[in-house]
Amino acid sequence: MRFIVLSAVQIFVLNNIALFDFATPYLYLFFIIALPLKIPNWALLSVAFLSGLTIDVFTSTPGMHASACVTVAFIRPFLLELISPREGYGSGNPPLIRSFGLQWFLTYSGILVVFHHVVLFMIELFRFSELHRLFGKAFVSALFTILLMVIIQYFNQSKKSFE
Repeated sequence: MRFIVLSAVQIFVLNNIALFDFATPYLYLFFIIALPLKIPNWALLSVAFLSGLTIDVFTSTPGMHASACVTVAFIRPFLLELISPREGYGSGNPPLIRSFGLQWFLTYSGILVVFHHVVLFMIELFRFSELHRLFGKAFVSALFTILLMVIIQYFNQSKKSFE
């Protein structure tokens, strides 16, 4: 259900928003970020590919989102191991604010979102002469995306729909 809602919001609303004609939030990435901690790597990569491919199909961006999502899914297990809390992840709670706190979530999601956006915009621009534009666009879009992820979690604090 979360996949359908986030994909629909991305396709029909957020793809039509451009902050200063420069930054677009990619909220559909929240689906990959919020997947359970104990998901098998093959399932994580498959889900990431399908979610990126869905966005690609509806936005006519052949493979851009799919490749960026698969790249994020590939580094996610390494990142989770790197930023693991001292007491570990315990019962495998989803990697959300209510499970591990705002600071941990901002670190976790910030790294993944910035990485996704850099890969996505690198494929889009496809030239090194515009690196300043690439990183500026990736950074502003990432801030916008992370802000929306945090807002959604606070509004859905009592609901289990985004768990």
